[in-house]
Amino acid sequence: EPVPVDQIPEYAEIIKNPMDLGTMRTKVQKNEYRSFDQFRDDLELIWSNCETFNEPNSIFVKTAMKLRDMGKKLCSAALKEYQKDVSAIKQAQMLKEAAAMASGNAMSSSQAGGSDLRKSPG
Repeated sequence: EPVPVDQIPEYAEIIKNPMDLGTMRTKVQKNEYRSFDQFRDDLELIWSNCETFNEPNSIFVKTAMKLRDMGKKLCSAALKEYQKDVSAIKQAQMLKEAAAMASGNAMSSSQAGGSDLRKSPG
């Protein structure tokens, strides 16, 4: 959840672009992220804000750094999965288009009379 600036007013003075996991969750639920980079940037902003506001050796910064490391691993794995899915979708679309073109070519050659096997009266 967002840092309660009513309880910690100096936070708003120091952090000009706040972000938190609750806000990110809402943005995901509302499909507000238009790219994986936007998602990753917001996640990175959380850790950066934490480092900026808190003392370097505080429990907050130490925890944020652990979460950052886990987040990077999860984002990397998710991005690889996403790229595989996109690749599979593109390949399926190409196969579908190729099949449609092949089907269209077969129809046009049969309509041109090339495959008419009836004998002409003679």
